Amino acid sequence: MLYICNAFSLGMLPEWRLARSSPATHIGIQPVSAEQAMAYIHEAEADGHVVFSAVGHADTARIFSPLLGRDVTVNRVSVVLSASDRYLIGQYIGPRLPDGATELPPGARIAWLVVSVEEAQ
Repeated sequence: MLYICNAFSLGMLPEWRLARSSPATHIGIQPVSAEQAMAYIHEAEADGHVVFSAVGHADTARIFSPLLGRDVTVNRVSVVLSASDRYLIGQYIGPRLPDGATELPPGARIAWLVVSVEEAQ
């Protein structure tokens, strides 16, 4: 599955991964352009993967939709990282987003990142 998310946090790790005796976890973070993010989504769908929105804020989803060329729905869910999944994170960078925003305010941008996780050997 490919998750589209608007944030990444260590709280997305399974609880057992946070235990002192758990195996190490490697988290890969690859910055991508908006065009590469769109291509990544299309490739995932072409490979038969489900693309699932986990964007928890309506304004952010409205901004993501035209940037990704698809309807990004609001879906306020908790995501727990899995090695079999991938995560496309759209990290908002800029001044506080005004309520009801449909586009990025001046000086703001979205940093797109593909996140993967794997257990260390």
